[in-house]
This record gives sequence, C-alpha cells and structure tokens, in this order.
Amino acid sequence: MSTPKVAIVVSTYPPYAGGMGNVAVEQAQSLAARGYDVTVYTPAGGAGKAVESAGGVKVVRCLSVLRYGNAAFAPTLRQQTKDSDIVFLHYPFIGGAEGYAKNGVLPHQQLVVYYHMDTVGHGWKKFLFARYHRRYLAPLLAHAKLILVSTRDYAEQSLLAPHLKTIDKRLRELPLAVDTERFFPAERPKLLTKEYGFESDTPVALFVGGLDSAHYFKGVPMLLTAWRSVLCALPNAKLLLIGEGDKRKSFERLAKKLGIEDAVGFVGGVSNDELPNYYRLANVVVLPSIDASEAFGLVLLEAMASGRATVASDLAGVRRVVRDGETGQLVEAEDSKALGETLLHLLTRPAVAERYGERGRVVVESEYSKKVIGDKLAELLTLVL
Repeated sequence: MSTPKVAIVVSTYPPYAGGMGNVAVEQAQSLAARGYDVTVYTPAGGAGKAVESAGGVKVVRCLSVLRYGNAAFAPTLRQQTKDSDIVFLHYPFIGGAEGYAKNGVLPHQQLVVYYHMDTVGHGWKKFLFARYHRRYLAPLLAHAKLILVSTRDYAEQSLLAPHLKTIDKRLRELPLAVDTERFFPAERPKLLTKEYGFESDTPVALFVGGLDSAHYFKGVPMLLTAWRSVLCALPNAKLLLIGEGDKRKSFERLAKKLGIEDAVGFVGGVSNDELPNYYRLANVVVLPSIDASEAFGLVLLEAMASGRATVASDLAGVRRVVRDGETGQLVEAEDSKALGETLLHLLTRPAVAERYGERGRVVVESEYSKKVIGDKLAELLTLVL
C-alpha cells in the first residue's frame, strides 16, 4: 500500500496564535511521524511563505480573496487538495468548507471533519453564523466518512446535537493533545520572578488566549472585574494575561478604569520556548470563557501538564477537561462574583492548588499526551482508508 496522503484544511495556522491552528499543527506532525504524507492547506495571510515546510509537514498558504477575522474565502482549496487520499477539514472554516459541503470530495477521497466548536457571536454576527450553519453544516456532515469531536459532551450540547441520530455511527471522540515533555512541573522561574518584581510567594493567576475580536468569548472583561474583587482581599495578587489582538488596548483601558492596572500585566505574545515558564510562574491558570465558542481549552491541558491548578467556566466540553474538585474548579459562565471567589480560594490555599496541579499532571500523562492522542488519531484514520 502506498503512503496515504492527508490534506489538513484549516482556517488558521501559525504564526497566527489560535487554538484551532495549534491543534492542526499537532495533528499534522503526529501523522507525519507515523508515516503519513501530510500537507496543510490554510488561507494566505500577512505572514508565512506561500509554501513552506515545518516539522516534516508541507504547508500551503492558499489564495484568499476576502478575509474577515478568521473567515477567509479560499476558492482554490478543493482543487488544491485533489491529489490527497483523505481531506481532513477543521470546522468551522467559513470561506473554505462550502465547496466540500456542496460537492463533497472526489471519488477516490474520504472526507474527515473535525468539529471544533460552534460559532456563536453577537448581534449581526450571531444572525449570519446561524444562517451559515443552517445552510452548510448538514450537507457537510452527510459527505463525511468520519466526524471527530473533542468530547461527546460538547457534541451533545452543540449545533451537532440535532444531527446526532444520523451521524452517530460515524462520530468519534478525539481529545486535544499536550506535549508533556515541553510542559512539565518545575519551580517558579527565578528570572521571570525577578523580571516582574514578584516575591517567591506572590499569588499569581495566569490567562492565556487571544485578545482579538475573534476570541471575544474568552471572557477577559469578566476576568478583570473578578480580579478587582480578588484584590480587595488579597492586594498583593497579580494577574498576567498572555496574548495579543485588536482588543488588547480596550482591555488595558478597562483595567485602568477598574483601578487594577498595577495588579494586571498584559504580557503580549510569547514564544513557544517562553510559554512553559509562564505556566510555572503561576499558581492558578484561568479560562473564563462565556459561551459555546469554547469547546475544550487547550490551555487547560498545558496548565495541568505544568502541574498547575485550573479554574474554568462550567461549559460543555470544558467541564470534561477540568475535573471539578480534583484538578481544578469550575464556575458558572459569566458569573464574575463566583469567578473571583474561586480564584481567591485557590490563591489563599496554596496546598489545595498544589494538590490539584499534581493530580492534573497525572491525568494528562495518562489521557492527553501526544503519544496517547497521536496513536488514537492514527487508529481512527484506518477507519476511512
């Protein structure tokens, strides 16, 4: 049998910092390491060469006629993937999924759809997203030989729910993976501690996520509001936010308006090499997302792998990553009071946070490591070959 050719089709890819692109990187490199011939197809943006190679994976940045946020109309995608055996489409991909929804794939190909999340939005975006899914989701699923989700829990609460009876035999669970060799427990880094003027026992909470309009659902304004209440009881606590985007300035203004700017650090983007040390700088990692646009939370796995406690919104999918009272704590989405109280609880009880972190490390090693998830992905693809 010849080497299977896999075309991974995704709306974003590094150097853009986003969860979907990071997942695609991990899956592409994992399949390449297992002998697959992998090419990633993603819309051309302001960075990256038209064709490049990274980690044993060819990356083709396709023509995109129109781009808005993470949506990009890429009319040549279906034609460019014609030589592959498997088209592995990461959904949602507004501007890229329509051709596969209308026409499926070629007779010699199989379509695999990885359903990441609902696109929810607000105002006119909410209306357009709903209309888009009504038009394209059902036919796309009908063409798919295999449909993957990060958790069954999320599938049952998402836009996939009405389709579960018809897709159930083709639906499989494939969680995200974390590099447990890159993210591991260690003492608070001395250089970063000194750089930020922290003491060895300064209580630190960490947020990692996009600060752009596309990631409105990350809940940063609510986090900042909650942080003000934390500071009332724990004035020496610090909150660090890693990420960049067009909303950063407005978040900085909000912190100033709330009178907490001295206790909040907007770090900006950090390199892959630097990121693990930021997790080790923190006592608690927080993911305060507000709606179903958040389906899993890769940052939670990175925190757990680093031996850090987690606090996250009680959302479908996310609640399967954080084991409430075991690896972290869940709070009701959009409840800033509960979020503040939970952060304060863990920051003032370091032994509890440490116990959560230790258990989190055990969980990711057994269930979410690159090897465990990579082996599972390769096994699933045998179903369509």
